Amino acid sequence: MNRFLRTAAGVVALFVAAALVAVAGVFVAMLLTGEPLDGTSAVLGVVGATAIGALGWPWARRSIGASIDRVVRGLPRSPEDVMRAFGQSAGRHTPTVDLLQQLAESLLRSMQASSVEIWQHASGGELVRSVAIPQRPTTGEWLDDGARRVLAGGGVVGRAWLQMWWPSLVPELDPGDVRIVPATHAGELLAVVIVTRAADRDRFRPSDDAELAEIGGRLGLVLHNRQLDAALQDTLEDLQRTNSELRASRVRLVATADAERRRLERNLHDGAQQHLVALAVDLRLAAEEIAADPSVARARFAELGDEVKEAIAELRVLAHGIYPPLLMDSGLVEALRVSARRSASPVVVRAESVGRYSPEVEAAAYFCCMEALQNASKHAAGAAVRIALSERDGALHLVVDDEGPGFDPTAVQPGQGLVNMRDRIGAAGGSLSVERNDSGGTRITAVLPVTGR
Repeated sequence: MNRFLRTAAGVVALFVAAALVAVAGVFVAMLLTGEPLDGTSAVLGVVGATAIGALGWPWARRSIGASIDRVVRGLPRSPEDVMRAFGQSAGRHTPTVDLLQQLAESLLRSMQASSVEIWQHASGGELVRSVAIPQRPTTGEWLDDGARRVLAGGGVVGRAWLQMWWPSLVPELDPGDVRIVPATHAGELLAVVIVTRAADRDRFRPSDDAELAEIGGRLGLVLHNRQLDAALQDTLEDLQRTNSELRASRVRLVATADAERRRLERNLHDGAQQHLVALAVDLRLAAEEIAADPSVARARFAELGDEVKEAIAELRVLAHGIYPPLLMDSGLVEALRVSARRSASPVVVRAESVGRYSPEVEAAAYFCCMEALQNASKHAAGAAVRIALSERDGALHLVVDDEGPGFDPTAVQPGQGLVNMRDRIGAAGGSLSVERNDSGGTRITAVLPVTGR
């Protein structure tokens, strides 16, 4: 097929050259004589036409051959067409591998290449063969920093660079002329295009190298923009996920607050309020008894004092469930140590560089520890628990370790206790994680920002 096309191009070019000779002959003869053609003028015309035909023959052959190629084989008109088609197909909706495949096919035709490969920079730092014509296995290769710098800063290079810096690839390529085109952005190597011509083809010309360099530059810009688009898409997805989690957390916080309010109402109604009502009744009865027999006053007042103490104690318990007075007065570490002494499990509290923080941070850390101790008592009764507190890098770090049987957080649906802890820590701007510790038990880690307190 190629031989037929070249022959057809030669025949058409011959006719064009003959026409050029005839026209040029007449034109030259008329210029030289200024008269109608005679024998001498004809000779001069033929000589001039022959010279013009000889000069125009290569151009005619190349132009007509390229035209036949475009008509018969559908080749791009020039490397400029490759760049134009590449720019039109480089939209964000075209998958990168399809875009590179189209670029490789266009380069194969426009550069009259025998093979085209495009290697992309992978996340691990290696170069991965993404596209190859003819088809070759997908593989990865490492280029050292020196080779990357030379290629990124040197522009289009040839086989000598390949033999020096990437010799493992040489046996796979044709023995003809080779061009290695870097696709860079801001000095970073994003891809490498390798174009090979067969040995029976013309060598690459400087104009070809210039076109390849421009295509490499545009490819680097497109790949960089796609990296930015991917990063932006990941950020949007993270924001959407965080927004959904925040909405769910707010709903849970509102539901928890409502449930806690109802619990306090029940406790006040059924507990402290009943004590106070009973105390009011006892006071009225005591007044009647003392009026009838003053000698019973001392005993009745002692009984009434005990009832008042019980009411105060119950109110104090309720207040402790809302915000512990000791936490407000003495701070997080002291409140945790007092609560640890009341725990059913042996608890050790260690603190390093821990001071006073905002009420929101201290309450979140305190109730997170209380929930962790309650979970340890429920699921690992009697197991030792360690609470470690430290402040570093502008954050309060809280770790609760137990020596219980533990569980797999990825396989077990989190209970209400873990959900409450995450909501409390998240409401204070922190993060919480649950994992196995070295002993096989459970480790709860919370980080709360405390800068600007």
